[in-house]
Amino acid sequence: MPKNTSLFLPILFFVVSLSLQAKLTCDNFQPNEEIHYSMPLLKGECTADTPVTIKNKTTGEEGDATWYNGRYKALVDLHYGVNEVELTCGEETLTVPIVFTKLDSENMVKFFYVVGKDDTSDFYIPPGYEGENTNYWDRIDRAAKIMQTFSAHDLDENPLHYGKKTFQLELDDNYHVVVHVVTSKYTRAEIQSYRKANGTYDNYKFHAKLREAAGHDERSYSSKTQYVAIGNFSELKDGLCVGHTATGGGSFGAFGSGAVYTWPRSIKEVIPCFLDNTPMNPKVEIDDSCGRHRRWAHLATTLGATIHENGHALGLPHFYGKYVIMSRGHDQLNRVFTFFDPPNARCSYTN
Repeated sequence: MPKNTSLFLPILFFVVSLSLQAKLTCDNFQPNEEIHYSMPLLKGECTADTPVTIKNKTTGEEGDATWYNGRYKALVDLHYGVNEVELTCGEETLTVPIVFTKLDSENMVKFFYVVGKDDTSDFYIPPGYEGENTNYWDRIDRAAKIMQTFSAHDLDENPLHYGKKTFQLELDDNYHVVVHVVTSKYTRAEIQSYRKANGTYDNYKFHAKLREAAGHDERSYSSKTQYVAIGNFSELKDGLCVGHTATGGGSFGAFGSGAVYTWPRSIKEVIPCFLDNTPMNPKVEIDDSCGRHRRWAHLATTLGATIHENGHALGLPHFYGKYVIMSRGHDQLNRVFTFFDPPNARCSYTN
């Protein structure tokens, strides 16, 4: 046996131990990076065979994360100033300071919730889900933040490297998105009556009525404020979806409320909702899932379509490309926040 064997074996053991040690990284944020949106999506590597957790040590609030094949995606809420974001995976801990500042700009996207003059603010709930919370505010708040985060992530991932640029939201003192509730001068039945002779819905008339209710002047295309209106008129009647729209342009985007019940209410629900494989029955509930008939798909398509219509409100035209948000890419919005599509009616598994 060589004389230096007693020295060689401990060194070898140390090197092997280092190679087996869990690795935790954050690949898309630099320490003390400044951003102008409140819910960053952190991505990186974690080689430990345990789930990743995320927490804002500055506020004490926990976020949520998903982990797959050594990679993670994690969401956390921020307050203005420096936020010490802590990631944990196994025995490894990583702190990433992120600075959240308000964008110094008059440009802003405002959210409106439009109800009929004879109606309440309770949105559509299909049979079997009557116990769902019908509080529109929490769901629109989180939906708006998802839209804002997606925009920042999409521009940052663009090959032209635009950086984490996104639109500004109107926040209150508790960092909730301000939702302006307005009452239309029309009843629910009057809005739902806008159907053409061939049975299709007249989106233009509905769009115009939502504009009117929100106090938006359709001639003010150069407005620094873009409007997104959720019209609370959607429901299923005789197997047909009525009171729904998906339109945008001239600094105004509109979408129906038929999907709001699938939208997450908090940061803890975002990833679980994008993985919710509960089947949907289009015969008894509004199903805008692009033929996939699952709640996660319903969420992806409808919230993605709301981003799409907001894109029109900001002046974006349609673009070609399967996965482009201004085409049909909004059907895959879930893939930004998760790693795979759950099984669905169109395919058993999609990576």
